[in-house]
Amino acid sequence: MKKYDTLYTKLKSMAHGANTSCRDFTRLLKEFGFEVRDSGKFGHKVVTHAAIGLQPGDGANYNCGHNPGTHVKPCYIKRFVSICEDYENELRGYLK
Repeated sequence: MKKYDTLYTKLKSMAHGANTSCRDFTRLLKEFGFEVRDSGKFGHKVVTHAAIGLQPGDGANYNCGHNPGTHVKPCYIKRFVSICEDYENELRGYLK
């Protein structure tokens, strides 16, 4: 299985669960090549990606909550599933 397919399968399974930790979700996004930064507000992350021109204003963000060990809400994960679907070709090329 190609790297994109493996990562996408993991992301899809996270979107259907309620117990995805911020650490696991962030790690997976970084494997896709996304750059994850703190936005200045506690728990809020802003995501960019050089290969797809993804910018902070494109809705590529998520919140990890205010407590250590907080889970990422499925709505944030589903947003990244959509981003990966919309930019599948670019991400596949990046991951080669």
